[in-house]
Amino acid sequence: MKTRLERLETHKLKQIVLAKLDQLAVELDSFSKLDDALQTFEVKMIAQKMAHLYESVVAVEWATKHGGKFAKLAEIYLEDTYSLRQLGERMKTVEYFSDII
Repeated sequence: MKTRLERLETHKLKQIVLAKLDQLAVELDSFSKLDDALQTFEVKMIAQKMAHLYESVVAVEWATKHGGKFAKLAEIYLEDTYSLRQLGERMKTVEYFSDII
């Protein structure tokens, strides 16, 4: 996934996904050191993070390639998936509603 991201031109969303990818690598290293019982317990969370990262890479690819509403959809996806919005900031779903619908 990192290779796919590195092939893309610079995009503001790319850095968010690269940071999450690095974070997952650290978590996977820790996961690999757990005993079998703990791995069985934690695997669903790890798989979900991997799926979110794959979806994020695809979203950034579409945002870079197509721009427009796809870039806005990618911003919304990343904001919601990774809880990026800070208290008091405008919600992207509201801000971009008329552009997407």
